[in-house]
Amino acid sequence: MGGPAHQRAAAGLVPPLPGLRRVRRERGDGRRLRARVPALGPPRPAPRRALRARPRELHRLRRAAAARAGPAAVTRSLAFATDVALRTAEGSEAAPTGDALVVRTPGNPAYRWGSFLLVPAAGDPAARVREHAAAFPGAGFTTIGVDDAHPALDEGAWRSAGFEVERLAVLTSQGPAPVPATGVRPLASDDDWAAVTAIALELAEAPDEEHVEFTRRRTEDQRGLVERGRAVWLGVEVEGRVVATAGVAAALPGVARFQDVQTAVAHRRRGHAGAVVAAGLRVAREALACGTAVIVADRAGPAIGLYRRLGFREVETQLQLSRVDAPDARIGDAVGGSA
Repeated sequence: MGGPAHQRAAAGLVPPLPGLRRVRRERGDGRRLRARVPALGPPRPAPRRALRARPRELHRLRRAAAARAGPAAVTRSLAFATDVALRTAEGSEAAPTGDALVVRTPGNPAYRWGSFLLVPAAGDPAARVREHAAAFPGAGFTTIGVDDAHPALDEGAWRSAGFEVERLAVLTSQGPAPVPATGVRPLASDDDWAAVTAIALELAEAPDEEHVEFTRRRTEDQRGLVERGRAVWLGVEVEGRVVATAGVAAALPGVARFQDVQTAVAHRRRGHAGAVVAAGLRVAREALACGTAVIVADRAGPAIGLYRRLGFREVETQLQLSRVDAPDARIGDAVGGSA
């Protein structure tokens, strides 16, 4: 169905476009292909191959993701659908247990939101704590995601049980990509990826050795997505140094997800975050053939205003419930970073 570009998108392939470098990728049959990242210069008319997902289409995509993943899979939350898709693409495991989907990341057990239960409703805090402990014995934390676009919650009960309650804004962009600023480029070298890690550690609160190791492993997983052609990581370079970064990845058919929008402290309030997100929107449309881009933000944080100015609109709420049960379990507390 559809032309060659649509068929490439359906197969998970990045269409070849003029770009700055080539990325090696592997098809399901083991054959190697090459794809190019689009040049981030003056904009071209929006390509017809970009698949724009309207609200009814987003519901269809959620149902399709659920059908592929099993009976307890993501069915209602676009945020968690894209999260689970990318965690499994990085190597995490997702398996149904009772009414929950258990997502685990054996290669990075300190990653809290790589070791969580996704449930259809929050339910009783004590019962969910027992379920999480059974799935992740000795973890030292409990992380529960609620698979609902507009979730209800007995907030008092969960807070009384020691949980932090986060209601994050889930925003989508389906319009034309804004004009990206100059100075943005795809990240490729070891030095580039070292900058991703360095910025993340700078933004962490007094990182200890465990947090440093957690961050290093997260960067390795993200780089793996890029090397497999599933994502593009972008950076703003100032005087030879990468000072802001963000990833954009093909999560579901026609739907891209932003990851880890971050800027070094000394370079904030200079438009760098807006530059990488604008460039990421163009990459989503042209390189990943995704007409819808998803980003998640703290409603009280400064980033959400920027995303709205770039054309994102809020469509749902992502409900995250977390509790730290031991002093050494305070790391890895983001599902997909700040986005």
